[in-house]
Amino acid sequence: MEEELEFLEYLHNIIKLERDALSRIIKMRDKQDELTSLLKEQIEEYKKFSISAARMIERRKKKVHDLSLFAKMASHVGAKFVVATEKSMDNIYDMLIKRYNICIEEVKNKIEESGMSSKTILNLSDRFIKFQRDNINIVSEKENNKIKDSSILT
Repeated sequence: MEEELEFLEYLHNIIKLERDALSRIIKMRDKQDELTSLLKEQIEEYKKFSISAARMIERRKKKVHDLSLFAKMASHVGAKFVVATEKSMDNIYDMLIKRYNICIEEVKNKIEESGMSSKTILNLSDRFIKFQRDNINIVSEKENNKIKDSSILT
C-alpha cells in the first residue's frame, strides 16, 4: 500500500509539473496561435489525469499534497528557458517533444523500480504514457507541417 501511495504521489506530481509548465509557456509567450490552442487542450487532459491520480490517493486515505516550492520554481525556470530560446516554432516543438519523451521514460522507470502491480495504477500510468505519445505525434505532425509550409514559401 505504501509503494502504491508513493508511486501515485510521484505520478500526480509529474502530471502537475507538466501542466504547470505548459500553463507558464502560454502565459510567457502571450500569443494566441495554433500552439497556444494545442497547449490549452493538453492542459485540460493533464487536469483529468491529475484528478484521477488525486482520487486514487484519497481512496487510500491519504491527503494530496501540492507541489513543493522548489518543484514550482523548477517548472517556472524550465518554461522560461523554453520561451527564451524560442527562435522559431520548430525549437519550441522540439523542446516539447523532448519533455514528453523524458516524462514517458521517467514514468516507465518508476514503474519498473517500484515493481508496481496494482492494475488500476498501471492502467492510469499506461493511459498517461499513451497520452504523452499522442502528444509527441501531434506536435511532430505540427512541426512537419510548419516545415512543409516554409519550404513552399521559399
